[in-house]
Amino acid sequence: MAWVRRLAVVSAVMALAIVCAAPASAATAPVGVFPTWITTGPGQFTGSFSAASGFPDVTVSTDDTGAGIAQGKSAFLGATTGFGKQFGSSRLQPYLTIASLGGSDFSTTTLTFAAPTAPGWGIAVGDIDADYVTLTATGPGGLLTPAQFGAQDSLAGDDFLNYCANASPKPTGCRAANAPYTDYPELCGTGSTYPLCATLPSGSISAVGHGGDTDGSYDWFMPTVPVTEITLTFMPLSGLPTFQLWLVAPSPAATVTGEVQFDADASLPVPAGTSIALLDDAGAPVRDIEDEPVVVPVATDGSFSFVTPFGDYQIDLVTPGDVAPVGAFPVSLTADSDTVDLGVLAIEQLLVMTGVDPTVPLGLALMLAAGGVLLTARRRRSA
Repeated sequence: MAWVRRLAVVSAVMALAIVCAAPASAATAPVGVFPTWITTGPGQFTGSFSAASGFPDVTVSTDDTGAGIAQGKSAFLGATTGFGKQFGSSRLQPYLTIASLGGSDFSTTTLTFAAPTAPGWGIAVGDIDADYVTLTATGPGGLLTPAQFGAQDSLAGDDFLNYCANASPKPTGCRAANAPYTDYPELCGTGSTYPLCATLPSGSISAVGHGGDTDGSYDWFMPTVPVTEITLTFMPLSGLPTFQLWLVAPSPAATVTGEVQFDADASLPVPAGTSIALLDDAGAPVRDIEDEPVVVPVATDGSFSFVTPFGDYQIDLVTPGDVAPVGAFPVSLTADSDTVDLGVLAIEQLLVMTGVDPTVPLGLALMLAAGGVLLTARRRRSA
C-alpha cells in the first residue's frame, strides 16, 4: 500500500442575514465598503457601492467647482479610530475634498441618495479645524433631528476624534510639527455650550473647529433613520480651509472558521508558519482595507478564522517549506434569506491519491485539479 499523508481541514461558515434584518446576536459583524467615486462635471460626483452592500448610489453636487477625489493616503480614518473600529480603516479608500469659497463665503454640498438609506452606514467629516460644517438631512419622515444623526463622537482613549492621534500607520498629512494631535471638533446641536454653537441654525448638527490650522480633527455619524438627502454647509473661520468627506456602507460578511490537521488522528501539532491565504476566484490575492494580502495564521492547535464579504474565493493553505504544498481550492460564500446555517465544509487532501471516486450525499462534492481535493458542503435550512 502506498504511504499516504493526510491533511484534513474542517471549516464552519455561518450564514449572515442582511445587516439590520436580523438581531445582532444572529449576525456576523459587517465590513465597511467605500464608494467608487467618479467625476461627472465640475463639482459633480457619483458614488457607487458594491452590490453586496445593497446600499444606494449617491450623487454629490457642490458649488466648490475645485472639489476633488483623494485616494486615502494623506488622510484616512485608521483602524484605531472609533470609525475604524466600526467599519475598518479607510486607508487607500477614496474620499471627497471640498473647500469653502474663500473669505467669508461658505460652500454648499448636497448628497442625494438613489433610495432611502437603511441604518447602519456612516458619514465622516475631517480636517475640521479652521472651519465648521453644518449638516442638514432629510428622509421620508422629513427633516432629521440632531439626535437622529447618530453622532458617534467620543473624546476618550483610542476613540479620540483625531485620526492622527494613536495612529499606526499615520496618514502622510499628519505633520510632525502639529503633534501630539490633541485637536478635535466641538459638536453643536447636542447641547454643547461652545460659544459659536449659539450662532448656528437650530435643528441641524454642526462640527466646529477651534480656529487654528491643525491635523486630524474629525467627527462621524451613523444616522438612525432613513436618509434621502444631506446638505453640508462649509464655512471658514480663518484662511482657505478644505474638509474631507467619507461615506461608508456595511456589507454582509461571513465568518469562516476551521481546523487544520496534518495527520489522521490529529496527534501532531500544526507546523509553525502554516497560514490560510484568501484569493479571489481568479487566484489573485484578496487585499484587505489597508491594501495588505489577507493571510490568516493557523494556530498550533490547527484553528483559524477570518471574516470576509460574501463572494467566490479560493482558499490556499500555505505550509512551511518542509511540508508538501496543498494547492488552492475554490469556495463560494453565499447567503439567501432562508439559510441560517451553511453547515460544515469538510475538505480532505490526500497528497498521494489514485483512483478516488467520491460520492457525497446531501451536498456538493468537487474533485479539484490540485491533486485530489474533496470539497463537501452541506446546508441545513431553518425551520
